[in-house]
Amino acid sequence: VYRTKNKETYFRNKSIESEYTIKSDLVYNLSDNMELNFGASYKITDFEYDLWSRQDTLFLYDQLTGDSTFVKEFPEWRNNETKQSYKTALYSQLSWDIFKRLRFTGGLRLDYFDYNEFSSISPRLGLSYFLDRKTTLNMAYGMHYQTPSYVELTSNPLNKNLDNKYTEQYVAGIEKIFGEDIRVTLEAYYKSYHDVPVGRGSTTPEAFDTYDGERLNKGEGYAQGIEFFFQKKLTDKFSAIVSYSHSVSKAKDPRSLVDTKFDEYYDWDYDYRNVFTLIGGYKLKLYKDEWYQNLKKQLWYKITNWLLPFGDEVE
Repeated sequence: VYRTKNKETYFRNKSIESEYTIKSDLVYNLSDNMELNFGASYKITDFEYDLWSRQDTLFLYDQLTGDSTFVKEFPEWRNNETKQSYKTALYSQLSWDIFKRLRFTGGLRLDYFDYNEFSSISPRLGLSYFLDRKTTLNMAYGMHYQTPSYVELTSNPLNKNLDNKYTEQYVAGIEKIFGEDIRVTLEAYYKSYHDVPVGRGSTTPEAFDTYDGERLNKGEGYAQGIEFFFQKKLTDKFSAIVSYSHSVSKAKDPRSLVDTKFDEYYDWDYDYRNVFTLIGGYKLKLYKDEWYQNLKKQLWYKITNWLLPFGDEVE
């Protein structure tokens, strides 16, 4: 990144992240109404970071007088790290049709990340009640852990002590099948975020604190909303997906814990509020058309057909 006027570089980021995963999953039918899934994974992570920002000075300018006041000087900063670590996971899920109309799903996941020596246990629970053959009520709860980004972990030596962030999610909804090709779902959800890494400078009332990239597990927030989903599968010629979601995403300002002048919550990342999606598809069966059959007999077509954007069937 450089200044537009004289092309002088003031920030550089040359980084590479690589992951290699070995994973195994097994499914075992304990009985006609009970299924057990379990598995394990091992992931090697390589991350190479070369980030640099030049020394800079912050001034406060008065637009009326043109006078400037020195505020703060930011020293040169560099993050140059090459690390290798690994992640391991064990997980299992049991699906049990307790009664004809009731299905229970329960799972457990164990994770370990070597770099910050953090281990976690994540439970997941779900219930499905079948009102009839084509209508299902669903409820679910889950806890999900996620490691901080590698650049966050390496941007300051103290960040090696960061915990993994996690969410707790609650979902309730209804699913309806219309015929063989149409499915409609309506869901409501609530998700809370915990231990999200935030810059230490964002936890103090001082506007220009930096702490050289140090982060703390002080971030919290939530997201809630409703989602409508309509799907028409491709059975003959036409397919479609229509979805609409309304959501609210809020983060808790860490500064509000030490200074009441800051609002407790503010609009967070991905606070889209309203999202509408429409996808349609139409399938042409050209092999049924006489003109296409005649075209296929042409020499030029036989030579170039692998380049052309159509064939016996086009969607």
